[in-house]
Amino acid sequence: MEEYRTGRKVWGVLYPILLHFMIQIAVSFTVVFVLVFAFYFKSGIEGLNEYMASIDNNPNKYVMHISFISAVISLPIFYSLFRRDIKKTTYYNNKIRYEQVPQYKFIYIFPLAVCACMGFSSLISVAALYLPESFTNSYNQVSDALSTGGIFIRILILVLLVPIVEELVFRGLVYKRLTMIVHENVAVIVSSLLFGVYHGNVLQGLYAFILGCLMAFVYQKYKSIWAPVIFHMTANGWSLYMEELDTNSGFMDSISALWAFMTVQIVIVILICIIIEKTVVVKVLSQE
Repeated sequence: MEEYRTGRKVWGVLYPILLHFMIQIAVSFTVVFVLVFAFYFKSGIEGLNEYMASIDNNPNKYVMHISFISAVISLPIFYSLFRRDIKKTTYYNNKIRYEQVPQYKFIYIFPLAVCACMGFSSLISVAALYLPESFTNSYNQVSDALSTGGIFIRILILVLLVPIVEELVFRGLVYKRLTMIVHENVAVIVSSLLFGVYHGNVLQGLYAFILGCLMAFVYQKYKSIWAPVIFHMTANGWSLYMEELDTNSGFMDSISALWAFMTVQIVIVILICIIIEKTVVVKVLSQE
C-alpha cells in the first residue's frame, strides 16, 4: 500500500510536466493542420507550395503563435490544479495557513532576478566558448525562435503569460508535490533539474536549472506563488531588454570583462539571497 501511495505521488509530480508538453504538441499540430488547410483551400497545390516556401524561409514564423495559444490554454488548467492542491490534503499532510509577507519585502526579488539574469547569462556565454558547436547551435536555434515577432507580442508571451504558466507547473505543482516526498532542499534540486531538462538543450537547460533553484528558493521563503512568478517575469523581461539594446557588444567582447561582470553579478545574487534568508521569515498562523 505504501509503495502504491508513493507511486501516485511520483506520478503527481510528473504528469503536470507531461500535460504541459502534450498541450504544446497538440497546439503545434493543430496550427500546422489549420495553416495547411487554409493555404490549400486558398490556392490548391500552389498554396501548399507557398506555405512550404514560407516555412523554409522562416522556420520560426509561427513559434510565437503556438506559444501564445498554448499558454492561454494551459493557464486555466494549471491554475485549477494548483488551487485544487491547496484545498485538498492529497499532497499536503496538513493544511497550514501562513502569515503574509509584507509587500515591501517582495522588492528584494527584482534585483535578485535582474542580477541572476545578467550573471548567469554571462556564465552561459562563457560555457558556450568551451562546449561543442552542436550545443551552441541548438541554443542559438531556440534563441532565434524566441526572437520572432514584435516587441509587444514577445512581452505578452515571454514576460507575462509563459512565466505564470511555468511557475504554476514547476513550482506550484512539481516542486510543492515533491516536498511531500523528499526534503525541501532536495525538491528544489529535482524540480529545477526537471525545469532545465524541459528546456531541451544544454545551455538553456543549465540557465533554467540555476534560475529554477532561485525561483524555488523564493517560493520556499515567501510561501506565495507570486514570488517565483515575479522573479520569472523580471528575469525574462530583463533578458528581453538586454536583447533589444544588444548589451552584449562592446566591452563584453572581452573574455576577462565577461568573467568580471559575471562574478560581480553572482556575488550580488548570493548577498541578496542571504538578505532574503535572514529577513523574510513567515510565521505559521494555524495548522490543522
